Amino acid sequence: MSREGINVSPRNIRRRRMNLMSFDDAYPVLDIIRGPSQNGWYECNCPAHLDEHASMGAKEDEDTGALVVFCHAGCLSGEIVRALRELADA
Repeated sequence: MSREGINVSPRNIRRRRMNLMSFDDAYPVLDIIRGPSQNGWYECNCPAHLDEHASMGAKEDEDTGALVVFCHAGCLSGEIVRALRELADA
């Protein structure tokens, strides 16, 4: 099943849900270096790799409250969320 070329199979929907985390749940375990900027981004150390230079950006999605992450070193959002969940559970 697809909508405008986007694959929305049940498997992909489950994968997207697994990668979701609320910003409020992530905030206590984010290693924030600076922020927030005017557009809401925090500069953080990425929990998915050994990070010495705050290579990850994190912010709250204004519509859903979900965590939005981007690692400039190339870590996938699923890897980052998995690492944040492990930190939260520790």
